[in-house]
Amino acid sequence: MLNSDMITPMIIHFICRGNAFRSRMAGAYLNSLELDGLKAISSGTVAKQHSESNKANFLITQSVLEEHGLKKFTKAHWDQLNKKRLLEGDLTVFLNKNVEKECQKLFGLPDNYIVWDIPDFDEISPIPTTKAEIHVFTERTYSLIVSKINNLSDYLLR
Repeated sequence: MLNSDMITPMIIHFICRGNAFRSRMAGAYLNSLELDGLKAISSGTVAKQHSESNKANFLITQSVLEEHGLKKFTKAHWDQLNKKRLLEGDLTVFLNKNVEKECQKLFGLPDNYIVWDIPDFDEISPIPTTKAEIHVFTERTYSLIVSKINNLSDYLLR
């Protein structure tokens, strides 16, 4: 019988643009499941470049994670994607096609990846601006991420 403490977990690397919203939410949710054999990390293709403009999104994400009891499973900072970090994941999840294209241009693509279709704040029309619109959008995004991660983890742990 294997001791689960001795098994190296499969690392799922969630990548979005700023590492302030979608990938952070996905990483926190997957880590909150505390599944033996799976661990999440996250980063953003332009996290450093957009760190100032993403402060509001970061705070919104922290609030959503707190509402869902997941704040303790997230990190307090963004991580910039680089070539070394890109290779840390056993499976990379690009949160949408735009992120995949950006990563390909910057670093190339990892061997094992999937692409989801989860838009960022500025990738929908109309862009949510009021507190109520932002809340609806973030909750919809959270629900979509939860559903995709539940399906992914069920598949990976079979």
